[in-house]
Amino acid sequence: MKRHFGKWLTAAALAVGCTVMTANAFADTNGHWAESAINKWSGEYGIIQGYDDGTFRPDKSITRGAFAGILDRFLHFQNASPADTFSDTAGTYWEDAILKLHASGIYLGNQGAALPSSTITRQQAVAMIGRAFRIAPETAAPDYTDTDQIAEYAMAYVGEFEVRGYLTDSAAGTFRPTDPITRAELINILSNMVDTLVKETTTVTKDVSGSLLISAADGATLKGIRIGGDLILAPGVTKDVTLVDCVIQGNIRNYGTGEVRFEAPQITPESTATKPSDVYKPGTTLDRTLEYGGKSVPIYRDRPLNVFSDVDFIWTDEENENRRRLEYLGGEFRTRYGIDVSSFQGEIDWDAVADDNIDFAMVRVGFRGTGTGSLNTDKYYEQNIRGAMRAGLETGVYFFAQAVTVEEAIDATVRLIDDGVSCIIGIVGSNQYAGMLEELEDARIPMMTTVAPDEIFTRGYDWLFNSYVTRQQENAPMLKWAESLGAKSVACLLGTDDDSRSLMDYFIEEGEKMGIEIYPEWINPADNDFTANITSARSNDPDAYFVLSADVTMSKILRQMKQMGIEEPINTGGAMGVQSFVDLMEADELEGIYGQASILPPYIIEDPRVVEYIAKYTEATGFPADITTLVYYDCAMLMFEAAAATGGDSEAIIKYLREDMQGYEGLTGVYNFDERGLGRWEAYLLRMGPDKQIEHYDTVDIHDFA
Repeated sequence: MKRHFGKWLTAAALAVGCTVMTANAFADTNGHWAESAINKWSGEYGIIQGYDDGTFRPDKSITRGAFAGILDRFLHFQNASPADTFSDTAGTYWEDAILKLHASGIYLGNQGAALPSSTITRQQAVAMIGRAFRIAPETAAPDYTDTDQIAEYAMAYVGEFEVRGYLTDSAAGTFRPTDPITRAELINILSNMVDTLVKETTTVTKDVSGSLLISAADGATLKGIRIGGDLILAPGVTKDVTLVDCVIQGNIRNYGTGEVRFEAPQITPESTATKPSDVYKPGTTLDRTLEYGGKSVPIYRDRPLNVFSDVDFIWTDEENENRRRLEYLGGEFRTRYGIDVSSFQGEIDWDAVADDNIDFAMVRVGFRGTGTGSLNTDKYYEQNIRGAMRAGLETGVYFFAQAVTVEEAIDATVRLIDDGVSCIIGIVGSNQYAGMLEELEDARIPMMTTVAPDEIFTRGYDWLFNSYVTRQQENAPMLKWAESLGAKSVACLLGTDDDSRSLMDYFIEEGEKMGIEIYPEWINPADNDFTANITSARSNDPDAYFVLSADVTMSKILRQMKQMGIEEPINTGGAMGVQSFVDLMEADELEGIYGQASILPPYIIEDPRVVEYIAKYTEATGFPADITTLVYYDCAMLMFEAAAATGGDSEAIIKYLREDMQGYEGLTGVYNFDERGLGRWEAYLLRMGPDKQIEHYDTVDIHDFA
């Protein structure tokens, strides 16, 4: 009670000094560079307040605690970390906001202290906003004159904010990372990120030029509107957001527990682009077929026979594995070596590249990222083109496109087909496949992917290949683990979203085949107390437990299970391979916990090729390599090798991947493509030992679980 009384006193003192002002009411913002943003976000939305004397004080700095309060008002976070998380927040006015931001992985503190009264710097503010909006940095480094002064933890966020146009207050090309951020600078960043805020449950019928943020707890209805940016649901949104005949140019980012529902399908204008069937003619057949994969494959007239032989290829420099290259010795072609470069490689010594017997270079000129769909220039492209040409290398260029919407995916696919590409490396979102499949099926262009939905691999596309695993394969090892224990029953704690329900159905169906009964226990990830769920799960007297949720939620459940004396084995699925989850737990809390991984976590792999790749990746990008980067690497290398070995003919690439690349040893495992195009057939069982040392104790076959 004393603590709450102290907080009330602080709140009362602040209420005397601050008040919400209406638009154009501040005495000191007329003509200020951020005047319009201030009037909008203070007067209209009340996110940041003015003072009782009629001023806003736009150039005044902000404390870390007040900043937490602003972000919490903006996004309405629900979960909070324990009160003793920080040594200096108890009883302070901003305690609740700080603990909420900490629970969401935004407010990290410094050596156990939150420092709520300290001034927040520009780089600290940008990093925390980036974490709050879960912005995935795609830019290597910002382009400021004082970039070298930006701390490592903030570097990628500052670079991404610059590329996206969120930072528009940097004079003379400087970012000033350690300067205190002002009230005007903060409100300007938020205004650049979000065009419109919906605070109350209502029906929105007016178009939004940028991103639309909904923070109303009971959701909202959007009717017949076009959103020029993203649709964002704040963590505090607990009810559904309904879209009726809407068009969203960006992504839907749902951080709440409500769902986004569509009452009418989006209407996509009919494409006027040239269709693949208009430009691709497969040729004349010989009225003969080959039987392959249960299908009859036609033989075409005037198609050259394969002229390659195994003896035509050798690895050069056998003694130095790091410098080995595959060379073709036959008489049909000449081996040429090339490199692919972008800003990720930084400064390049092109003379040294030429001296290393490199014949050509492919230079990235720009990219379209998944954050906003905007077109971005690679800041090194001019320098790289000039350097490569001066060094006497043949030089080509490419544009790296990541489609944001289904329409962009279709557009990008048609453009690639029209340009005559022979193969595609497709790292795209699952929802974008719907627009690409028809175009690719008509053109029969081989595609290597990492994230295609499970059901696509039942359709018999012989040109589609998967370098990762299906979702069912990814979770199959948990059932294999239970079977290895001799478990006859498993209690499964899962959330209630559609993906979790689908996974529970899968566990129940496959478990029945294996003689394992699954007891579903549905949890609300927003809760802090899971004792009722654990008690209910334990009442079934299971032989083991599956616990699957987000990192923070899972850490709470595991602690409470230990406190309640649960002794049966617990499997946390793929969380064991995620460093952020491991970091949330103490060593003694994790010891004896089981997990699985479709790919071994990079930090426990001893393969020297992986160690070398991780070192090079980290040096080039400034970020640690994770499982995803290893998957992407294999995805690219598989297609590169097939294209190089076949001379780039699409049909030849399809055949080569299915027949000649069995047993390919990638960084993430051995690949053996079956008739469905699935290449990964193994997964790994893990166990946590003392001092957070992960043990890989078994490998299981997951092919039949696809």
